[in-house]
Amino acid sequence: IEDFLTLAEIARTQAPDMEFHLVGATPAWARAYTAEILASAATLDVITHLNTNDHAASQLLSSAAFAYFPYPDG
Repeated sequence: IEDFLTLAEIARTQAPDMEFHLVGATPAWARAYTAEILASAATLDVITHLNTNDHAASQLLSSAAFAYFPYPDG
């Protein structure tokens, strides 16, 4: 996720109108980490969609031009 935020930061200098959306779920054990990520995302104008239902997440992902999945198996 940090790599995604770094990409958003770099891209803002080249394409300030590009939108970045962060879609995911927040596990209870990661509340502090989530707060840090959300604070960073807010400073970069990243639009966050947390704990959405499967249909909403699917709609967001299917409308994206690009997607980054931060897992080894993608």
